[in-house]
Amino acid sequence: MAYRIQKAQSLAVSRRGWGALEDYSCFKSSIIPTYAIGPDDMIQVYSQPVAQTDETNALAWVHTSKGVELYEALGIADNTATAMTTALQGQTFGDAAFNSTLTQISICLNDGANLDKVEFIDSAGGVVLTIQGDQRIPNATVGGGTSAYYNLMVPNMGLQVTKGFSMKITVTPV
Repeated sequence: MAYRIQKAQSLAVSRRGWGALEDYSCFKSSIIPTYAIGPDDMIQVYSQPVAQTDETNALAWVHTSKGVELYEALGIADNTATAMTTALQGQTFGDAAFNSTLTQISICLNDGANLDKVEFIDSAGGVVLTIQGDQRIPNATVGGGTSAYYNLMVPNMGLQVTKGFSMKITVTPV
């Protein structure tokens, strides 16, 4: 599941992150800097539905110079590049992030799935950027996984987003 604390008036996101199954924890991933709840703050929780057999569901926190947006892809078939769209409006990456700079991305798959890669594709169908993913702990095989909360975290990006861009992920079972 994903959560965010957002201002009701300005819609500015103050905090955002991931949740995990009971008894799973990750010190590195779960640190939330001290925060004083304001009178117009609201917490929003978006739970990830249970995936069907042989399918994977995914959520992604995408940071751009426009702000932070939650993306999703449901029913992803193994080894099939699948586009992620905004979780609330269903917009493509190119429409939602048009004329901005991608600064950070974090992706979480349901349990038992491996994120092979995320690709950013331009309007002509060319791959602009490919990033390899991983498994989540504790499902990770020996030597795999870095977090109990996400399969991929890439900070400090600087990708310029233009109209027609898409963000596609490819997954496989663990």
